[in-house]
Amino acid sequence: FDFVAKELAARRARPLQSRDTRLVHLILPKFKISSRIDLNRLLPKVGIEDIFSRRANFSGITDETFPTIFEAIHEARLEVNEKGVIKAAAEDVHAKRAHHAPHADATVVKFNRPFLLFVEDELNQRQLFVGQVFNPLQ
Repeated sequence: FDFVAKELAARRARPLQSRDTRLVHLILPKFKISSRIDLNRLLPKVGIEDIFSRRANFSGITDETFPTIFEAIHEARLEVNEKGVIKAAAEDVHAKRAHHAPHADATVVKFNRPFLLFVEDELNQRQLFVGQVFNPLQ
């Protein structure tokens, strides 16, 4: 599962393009996932080292003479509830959710096993969130 997640993220997983469209009745559980990353250890590994030192130059973003960053943390949260409300970071997005029986022609897709989750900005084709839900039945 971890290998697949890493491979898909590395390839910037995109929705499958298909000529055929079909009606789908999606059964998605409510869930919450979160991540907290200490950037103090991560950024130097990718070559960004001066940001935490006095050598850093922030003149383009502040008038302060010698600003110093001591700590940087990236925290993300994603919540999908039974009302179809998606909370991502500090923004709320409302999704339409049908509370009725599926149409006779609809293919039922039920997420009752571990799954990977990708939230992408379609306009910029950038991944906003990548996550995995281990036990959707809890």
